[in-house]
Amino acid sequence: LGGGGGFRVPDTFNPSEYQMEREEKKGATAVLDRPRLDPGKKYKVLLFNDDKNTREFVIDTLIKVIPGMTTDKAKLITGEAHNNGMAVVGIWMYELAEAYSDLLNSAGLRSEVEEE
Repeated sequence: LGGGGGFRVPDTFNPSEYQMEREEKKGATAVLDRPRLDPGKKYKVLLFNDDKNTREFVIDTLIKVIPGMTTDKAKLITGEAHNNGMAVVGIWMYELAEAYSDLLNSAGLRSEVEEE
């Protein structure tokens, strides 16, 4: 099936474009519990230093996981996390920040999302 298409991660998220998920059960409608997000708020992806991953692995993982991450930027972030215990990887809308943090954690790094 023809290739050439790429996956583009959006820079913004507009919750009004999406409907809340609903579950129908015996005539009752239950709205799934989801946090109400302010579309204007931004969230930081934090990377924490650890003793099990090499700097090279962290740099390579940042480049693979974070769109647009350069080698130089990944080296700066890795150095900051190593020297200070924590570094800001980037700032995005909540859904993107959460997704990037989850990907970093899945790769074996320590990451969290924090409101800016």
